[in-house]
Amino acid sequence: MKSICFLLFAILCHIQIYAQWNKILNSSITFKIKNAGISVKGSFTKSSIQVSFDEANPAQSSFIGQIESNSIQTGIKLRDNHLRDKEEFFNVKNYPSLTMKSVLISRKSPGIYTVKWSLTMKGITKLFSSDVQTIQEGNTLKFYTTFTLNRNDWNIGGSSFTMSDYVTITLSTTVQK
Repeated sequence: MKSICFLLFAILCHIQIYAQWNKILNSSITFKIKNAGISVKGSFTKSSIQVSFDEANPAQSSFIGQIESNSIQTGIKLRDNHLRDKEEFFNVKNYPSLTMKSVLISRKSPGIYTVKWSLTMKGITKLFSSDVQTIQEGNTLKFYTTFTLNRNDWNIGGSSFTMSDYVTITLSTTVQK
């Protein structure tokens, strides 16, 4: 009887591991911020994303992302270089990456999860939460979240009368089992 229970347990564990969504197909990191009354849009083009998502047990799931600070793109090379190089902005020489990882994931409603995040920029780590929506299409699952952060919490951009304190960030990642 013990061997049958062990075999059943081993099979269930194998199925649980197989049921995780974790193969990254694509991802997107975009942002927008008002500057002098104009909405400036941009993205980060180089990142490393890891997803281990178990729909049956979201608390055991995890999201980890590392973004190369120097991959910031706004469509204007002079502005991109300013954002990369200046100490009051990303200062990529001293802070080559941004790191964001889930601390806690819980189901809010079908297809929507509340994620508590840890975000480190310029050596400063802060916690915040966002809702992550999931959309399943065939054998893929898309994760999508939009949130707003106060750039001053991470000492990004210094004091400015023309630039908004708030930046809206949108993350999306598509994975498969």
